[in-house]
Amino acid sequence: MGVLMKKKNLDSGLGTRETRELLIDRSRRIAMAAFDDDLRALERILGLESCEGKDRKTDYPGLLSGAFEVARRASRPDLLGTNVADRALVHQWLEYRLVHLSSPSCREGKHKMLQELNNYLADQVYMVGNYLTLADILLYFCLHPIMVEMTVLEREELDCLTRWFDHIQHQPEVRQHLPPVIVPRNKLYS
Repeated sequence: MGVLMKKKNLDSGLGTRETRELLIDRSRRIAMAAFDDDLRALERILGLESCEGKDRKTDYPGLLSGAFEVARRASRPDLLGTNVADRALVHQWLEYRLVHLSSPSCREGKHKMLQELNNYLADQVYMVGNYLTLADILLYFCLHPIMVEMTVLEREELDCLTRWFDHIQHQPEVRQHLPPVIVPRNKLYS
């Protein structure tokens, strides 16, 4: 009887292979929709005609290639980095966003990832170099909903990340359609 119960429990719920595949497929579709929105916003920022009517999956197979293609179409190679080391760092931060911030597991480890970004930004104005890159723009898009949900106290605890976020959101061409996140100039709590 115990073996039958265990088999029945495995066949129902989240343990089945089909259910796991459906959840993975759903996560991919959600991520692709978010990437699509980010690429559309990036096109608007750069003053490009959007590829609305086109099938983005064939034009841009992913966020990285799509973002690089949008920067190329806009004749803005500076957004990719001005030297080999900076280009590698832009690529690294976009990969970080894909792996850590765009995945469903982000919810569980969100605070740790935000703390990592906060530590990195302790002595940085931008994610890469001393100028705005795709890393800044696309991380801003990804972090905006998270920052909106945070309390003022939570944002104060992540002071370097909040400073960077506020700096990026005040770039006139970047924020566009997103509502501003209010960041007090003085600490409210001590």
